[in-house]
Amino acid sequence: RYTCCGLGGVPSSVVPTSNLVSENIAVWEGVYEPVSRDESGRLVFSQRSTFKKGAGLGNSLTFDRSAYKWCVGQDCASSDLVHPLDDTLKGDKWQAVALSDFD
Repeated sequence: RYTCCGLGGVPSSVVPTSNLVSENIAVWEGVYEPVSRDESGRLVFSQRSTFKKGAGLGNSLTFDRSAYKWCVGQDCASSDLVHPLDDTLKGDKWQAVALSDFD
C-alpha cells in the first residue's frame, strides 16, 4: 500500500511585460541562480533574468572571504552566512529573498 502526497504548484515566474515602468529599476535587480562554488564551498550566483527592460545579464552574487561579505557588484552585505537565504541578508540597496510560488 502506497500513500502519496500533494506536490506544490506548477513552477512559474513573474516576467515583466513591455508595460513595466523601469526608470527606477537597477540593471542588477532580478533573479539569480547558483552556477558554481567558490574556494570556501559557498555557492556563486549568476543573474538569470533582469527586471529592467533591455538590460543585459552579467551580474553575480558572490561571497568575499577576506571581508566576510556577500556582494552584488560593489554593494555588499556584511555576513558570514554559508548561503544567502540561511537568514536575512541585506545590502544598502538590495535584499536576498527566496523565489516563492505563493503557495
